[in-house]
Amino acid sequence: MNIWYAAAAIVAAMTCAVHVVVGGRELVGPLLASRDMHRVTVLTHYYCWHLVSVALAAIALGLALAAWDPQWRLLGIASTVLAAAFGLLNIGYALAFRLSPRLLPQWLLFAAIALPGALG
Repeated sequence: MNIWYAAAAIVAAMTCAVHVVVGGRELVGPLLASRDMHRVTVLTHYYCWHLVSVALAAIALGLALAAWDPQWRLLGIASTVLAAAFGLLNIGYALAFRLSPRLLPQWLLFAAIALPGALG
């Protein structure tokens, strides 16, 4: 058992759960109720929210498999790289729009996945 990949998998699974439960309540509900945006725009955002849910679940699964069996090591590496890329994208997005990365703190969650994954 690779404890670093296991730790990263647990953080990724918890992040996915928070994204689905809290994000569903705090973001998706108001998004779907919005009458200010065109319906296609609302549904595109809703679709993107689901893409993030799937990506987080896939990262968690990839890291869990890599933790369990060394033959899945490349999947663990790919999952770690993906988490790091998402975190860097978040920071880059904040900086490109001249915001403090503290205002878009999702990068912290991806860093918490990528760091133990990198140690794995």
